[in-house]
Amino acid sequence: MVEIVNNAVINNHIVSRTLITCLYRRHDNVGVDTITEHRKKGISTLLVYKTLLEADKRNRMCIWDCTEDNAASERTARKVRFELERTYTICWFTIKAVALDLV
Repeated sequence: MVEIVNNAVINNHIVSRTLITCLYRRHDNVGVDTITEHRKKGISTLLVYKTLLEADKRNRMCIWDCTEDNAASERTARKVRFELERTYTICWFTIKAVALDLV
């Protein structure tokens, strides 16, 4: 389940959006993505902050997770007062797709 919560629109194009990617009991997993040329302008921070305020009105707690190498995501999370609670290991794997010519 993915729910787009807030969008930033410039010249009729969505340049950033916040997402709720998972729901756990009273918790929403919040994520954000922003088009490259609109990064480092504070857009993501404002959208996430707005999403947190809306979640609070619904009595929802928000969580954030990102990989260790995603410094931009971590900075955004810290700007809106998320604090590191724990780290954990997950497994990554690659699926190789093979195209079959059935003609």
